[in-house]
Amino acid sequence: MKKRLAKTLCILLSLVILITAVSSCTKQPGLYNWWGGRMNVDYMLKLTLNVGDGDVVYDVPFDLYRNLFVYYKSRISDVTVNENSVAVVATNAQKTAVLKERTEDEIVEYYALMSIANKYGVGLTEDDKGLYEKAFEKQAQSLADILTEEDLEGYKGTALEYAKEKYNEVIVDKLKMTAEYFEYLFYKNLLLKRVKQAVVPNLADSIKQCYYHYEEVYIEYVKGDGQSENEAYLNIQKAYEELENGTAPNDVVQKYSNNSLYTSDMYFDSYGRIVGDEKGSSLGGTIIESVFALSEGQHSGILTGESSDDQMAYFAIVIRLDFSEEALYSENTIATQMFKYAYVGASQETTYYTDYNDILEAYSQNIRVEPYEESVYDRVAYNTMY
Repeated sequence: MKKRLAKTLCILLSLVILITAVSSCTKQPGLYNWWGGRMNVDYMLKLTLNVGDGDVVYDVPFDLYRNLFVYYKSRISDVTVNENSVAVVATNAQKTAVLKERTEDEIVEYYALMSIANKYGVGLTEDDKGLYEKAFEKQAQSLADILTEEDLEGYKGTALEYAKEKYNEVIVDKLKMTAEYFEYLFYKNLLLKRVKQAVVPNLADSIKQCYYHYEEVYIEYVKGDGQSENEAYLNIQKAYEELENGTAPNDVVQKYSNNSLYTSDMYFDSYGRIVGDEKGSSLGGTIIESVFALSEGQHSGILTGESSDDQMAYFAIVIRLDFSEEALYSENTIATQMFKYAYVGASQETTYYTDYNDILEAYSQNIRVEPYEESVYDRVAYNTMY
């Protein structure tokens, strides 16, 4: 009897090991139990928010939790530092603790944003659900429109299908994101923009007191080379005539500027320091004074000067630009810098950023987080969530 029982247990154990081994080779997205089976889970957390208006409860979908957990999982280090300041291999338990904390902090911020947006009447609606797909389709179509037969040689699908594949490769390979996380980020940034607009209306009026926005037609030539200088001067004259005749400034810049550093618009603070420049570079006095002298929408005459390269000089036309509210409320690095600080390198935050951040912090700190189902939550780990 004992031998038969032992034999039966061995067979069962072998089956469990076999099932686990097979399932680990073909993991589908989801949460897995101890024997390797994929669990059916609808919700992961219950959030309770109370900012003085009574409890508001949110059930956090498993798919959202998993999306964020898996994204952070791809970025977490395999090494940690112990109490003796020695680098050691992190255990699954240590990784799990970090992943849960990061995931849940992100979820709390997202739902705080959603609650604030709903309070101001600018939350996500049913009509917003397809915005990401439309934006992605539009971006992919713009690439598909310029693809040539040579680009598509050997590809069996359509140009649009090819473009979508390439964009997804950029998301995964270059941005190091999952496609699901990239979509999540799209909607989170949409919420952030709407909340900023609601809390800090007319942001451009405030930022204009501290920053300037401009672009320039910039044509370099080799000093001492008469032909190079003459060609540059003829081109700057053509650029000036096009601007005078009403051609869009950016079109003129893209057409004539021959230095890639000067084909994009730029922002600088009252001290002439360029926003978003990692080196803290400043503009030359000629450009700064020219921008100061112009009204928004105006362009300068033809300017000349020496390039940072001793062998080169330039002709330029400066165009002062206005401030787009849409751009200023975005989450790109330059917009965030100008929203947060009154000048490049400042440590003290602006009052309008403080107002916005205080509201976000108040909502985030008043959210209570609980597992939707303890047994399911306890199963979430570095090596069980895929």
